[in-house]
Amino acid sequence: MTAPREPGAPNPPLPWMLRTPAAFAASRFVVYGTVGLASEVLFLNLTRWARLTPLLAWAFRFDWRVDPRLELSAVWKAPQVALFGQVSLWMFFVYAICSLFIIEPMYRRLKRAPFFARGVAYALAILGYEWVAGNVLKQLTGMAIWIYADPWAIGGMTSLALVPSWIGTGLFAEALYRGMVVLEPLVVAASATGVAPRSAPSALPAVAPDAVEGE
Repeated sequence: MTAPREPGAPNPPLPWMLRTPAAFAASRFVVYGTVGLASEVLFLNLTRWARLTPLLAWAFRFDWRVDPRLELSAVWKAPQVALFGQVSLWMFFVYAICSLFIIEPMYRRLKRAPFFARGVAYALAILGYEWVAGNVLKQLTGMAIWIYADPWAIGGMTSLALVPSWIGTGLFAEALYRGMVVLEPLVVAASATGVAPRSAPSALPAVAPDAVEGE
């Protein structure tokens, strides 16, 4: 067991990710990218199961593929009980950049807008970002990391059929941000000293995340 800190002793240094605004942003970048990688595997399985459910199938009508030269299309034929999925490590950066530089600023500007309105705004922004990111990755790698071949596809790099999914994705990224931004007062307080405030718990805002301003 750790010995209790003596009264008046200085608080220990905060973890590096909370010491400066830049470090805090970097830590959020890592969280978004890591969650994004996991969500790709989850989303593939969710898509397969949802298409078998009449009440959900309408929201998963996109035709999501990868470059045929990768020979990875067989994943859609894997036994569903295996819960198998696949993802490119490029998606770490795709999700992290989108969340940090698109969803976060949008939330700070739209946080007083209705919940569903924010979701639609996120979806439209993600559609545009996905088209740009897909084309950039195609130029970098020479391959299409993702392809959409449904009637609602836009240039093969995104699809209007994804709007329901991107509404959910945007709101989920918002929830992640709101969960992390409550630590921002600690970052601000510690950025000058490198140590936690003496009353760290009370340094957290006593208001709902909606009322907390971002960076």
